[in-house]
Amino acid sequence: AESTQDWVDDIEADLIEETLDFGGLVHLHVDRKSIDGVVYLKAPTTYVAKEIIKALHGRYFGGRVLEAAHIPLGNYNELFPDSVGKDKILELD
Repeated sequence: AESTQDWVDDIEADLIEETLDFGGLVHLHVDRKSIDGVVYLKAPTTYVAKEIIKALHGRYFGGRVLEAAHIPLGNYNELFPDSVGKDKILELD
């Protein structure tokens, strides 16, 4: 069986790879406690965020339909204070 960390690493790698063509991500958080598979993504700009949302929303991922929605920047920064000021695009190791 796949460990939780392996599953999280796989999700993170897939999302980093899927979003690079649109401008990438500067922060990513997989909610391990969510039974719905919630993942938070922070893009470098609002434009990139909107492009990523358009690209991901409604797509199938791991046999499930993705729902992508915008969170206001202030709310995201409150949820993930460590994401504030990050501007380096995440890349695969």
